[in-house]
Amino acid sequence: MNDPGPDPLDVALDVTPLIGARSGVGHFVAEILDAMQGDPGMRLVPYALSFRARRPGGIPGLSRPAPGPSPLPAGTRQLPFPAAAAIAAWGRMDQPSAERWLAPATVVHGTNFVVPPVRGAGAVVTVHDLTFARFPEMVTADVRRLVPALRRAVDRGAWVHTPSQYVAAEAKEILGTDRIVAVPHGIPRIALPPTPLGGLVGDSQFILAMGTLEPRKNIPRLVAAFGPVAAAHPGLQLLLAGADGPAKPAVLAARDALPPGIQKRVHVAGYVDERLRATLLSRASVFAYPSLYEGFGFPVIEAMAAGTPVVAGNAGAIPEVAGDGALLVDPTDVDAIADGLTRVLDDAALAGTLVRAGRKQAAGYSWRRAAEGLKDLYHRAAETR
Repeated sequence: MNDPGPDPLDVALDVTPLIGARSGVGHFVAEILDAMQGDPGMRLVPYALSFRARRPGGIPGLSRPAPGPSPLPAGTRQLPFPAAAAIAAWGRMDQPSAERWLAPATVVHGTNFVVPPVRGAGAVVTVHDLTFARFPEMVTADVRRLVPALRRAVDRGAWVHTPSQYVAAEAKEILGTDRIVAVPHGIPRIALPPTPLGGLVGDSQFILAMGTLEPRKNIPRLVAAFGPVAAAHPGLQLLLAGADGPAKPAVLAARDALPPGIQKRVHVAGYVDERLRATLLSRASVFAYPSLYEGFGFPVIEAMAAGTPVVAGNAGAIPEVAGDGALLVDPTDVDAIADGLTRVLDDAALAGTLVRAGRKQAAGYSWRRAAEGLKDLYHRAAETR
């Protein structure tokens, strides 16, 4: 008689980050959900925190749902308590419990810093970065409100998933636990056909930066660095693609500080859809990512996979993720950023080397491997609950 093997794990997976404009966390959830579908070793139970008590720009992943069809998978279980109130309570006690809505989950995976308490289930919480501890001045009050709930979950035995070894080492130090496993992400897929650039930059050569305008992305220094680079490269444009954020006034001030003729070559494009994103990544002469701190850095591997040379900050997990596929510079030094951009623009051999190394590095990231790594982590969480 054939051995049917072990029973599948019942895994409750937080899909709240799929709501609203797709962020890096949203890409992670969408891709990992897709990679896990059909695995005979797991029964997935998607769940979402309540839509109530949310406001745009507040807790990451808790933006209001966009109009139109729901982005959530069929059968998603919605926890009925207001998200902000529940997260505040979870920082002090194990109530409200999500057991009634998530049973019979063997493991509950909170994909964005917060995992609800479920009696008898193992817990996994994804910690994307430690910005709240390393650079508390760079995060909003709403983000800081997640921290007590995260710390309490860890104290009651939750396993921590990080996207890089860099964040794993930080989490061990800051959260005080050895229950940490680094499982790298894959590359967000952009399967849509490209779209014309239209009036953004036309046919001009351009440097691309992509990401929400928040302080740690360091865009004002990039804009300042563009001044001397643009002066030496007539017609070169700088395109800043990403949702508005708290650093936008500083970005605009940096642009206003440039000579008038160069100011007009800096374009703040705002949030771009997936089709335009695909075009920008493949058309850019250089992808610039001078971030001051990253737990992973999706745009870096997206650009490398698209065959665009990358100049990035040598901070956080970027050196680990980029490997030899990017030219790394000191992100706090405007001259260093400008020099890196100039080297790639002026040295075709260097640019070609970066493109080849970047494609090779990006090929090492797979959502299938990420799903397998998380499945192993779920088994550890189930066994130690």
